[in-house]
Amino acid sequence: MLDGPMAARPGVKTISDIRVLFPEAGVIRIQSERLFFALDGALCRRFLRAALQLPAIEDATFTPTRAQCVDLRYNETRYRRRQVLDELALVLSAGSVERKLLAVAPSVTARDRYGVVRYRRYVGRITAWRAERERVGESITA
Repeated sequence: MLDGPMAARPGVKTISDIRVLFPEAGVIRIQSERLFFALDGALCRRFLRAALQLPAIEDATFTPTRAQCVDLRYNETRYRRRQVLDELALVLSAGSVERKLLAVAPSVTARDRYGVVRYRRYVGRITAWRAERERVGESITA
């Protein structure tokens, strides 16, 4: 499997199986058999690293459906859909320089009992963990 940009020679047509859908406000659905066939594969991890390095993307959710896809959630009151798509295209392009390479947790650790895999950014990692609240200096007493 290739893990880089695809370039075609003159007269050769490239085939892309990527579809972009907008099922509801604040959600961008990316469908691709090639990218998301193996959630722990190199292509999927590269996509997750790129998508979740964007401040606009809050989480990436894979649901167990026939179509291999991910739902990227963003705050539609703060970001426009076109802005999010443009930034995502930029970080996925060959010319963009990745910032810090985020570690991606194995999909089995991000899977819930319904088979849904949800990734978020947390402390420099891509993981299923989510901070509900944070209080500095408090201790738990019994």
